[in-house]
Amino acid sequence: MSMSQTNRLQQILLIVLVVQIALAVWVFWPKPAASQSSGPLLGDFSTDSVTSLAISDSEKTLTLAKQDGKWVLPDAGDFPVTETNVTTLLDNIEKVQTNRLVTQTDTSHRRLQVAPDDFNRRLELSLSNGTTHDLYVGSSAGAGATHVRLDNQPEVYLTGDLDAYNINPQAGSWIDTLYFTVPQTATTKLTLENSNGALEFVKDGENWTLSDLADGETFNQNAFTNMLNQVISVRMTEPIGTEAQADFGL
Repeated sequence: MSMSQTNRLQQILLIVLVVQIALAVWVFWPKPAASQSSGPLLGDFSTDSVTSLAISDSEKTLTLAKQDGKWVLPDAGDFPVTETNVTTLLDNIEKVQTNRLVTQTDTSHRRLQVAPDDFNRRLELSLSNGTTHDLYVGSSAGAGATHVRLDNQPEVYLTGDLDAYNINPQAGSWIDTLYFTVPQTATTKLTLENSNGALEFVKDGENWTLSDLADGETFNQNAFTNMLNQVISVRMTEPIGTEAQADFGL
């Protein structure tokens, strides 16, 4: 091979190398539209437009619904929900932006816990115009950085407006759990009754007494005070309905 042929071959190889480098840069260079664009993740979403919200983790789903302008638990006899708890969550969903892109690949969804079969929280939102959205709230990447994804999009974003810890599918997180309360200072008599009989406690001045003590029995004031503090303020874990059932034991 002559010197001119060698030089010619080297020129061709150099051109091929430059083309390969340029192609690699074009393929792997971040796309401006995907990485730099910013806007709401749910474009047609507003807090007032939501008519129902189902919150799921890997074990349980809790449904909240708006009826006659009020939020309730439809699976618990329309038990009322604390309005601000729901609207705060919906306001935060409305704030989620698309300016912190993490990935556009489906294979990353399970690792980030935003996949249909592997998620931290799934929020199923129904809007008044008939549309629905499934929003996945995934793992945390640190303070103010939670992975989120809409189910019809491959893109995963970071947000500081939502975190799975504060989106709990337990009814007690969304209602006023106080079931019964009376002021301790206003309580003057307490009767406890079961199948074995009844105990009657009466307040005498600043102290309590137990009626009909047998000889040799003494009244434990401290034990009674601890019990009284429990019964004058009762909180529920969750409501189960509005009608008593036989298996409730009531």
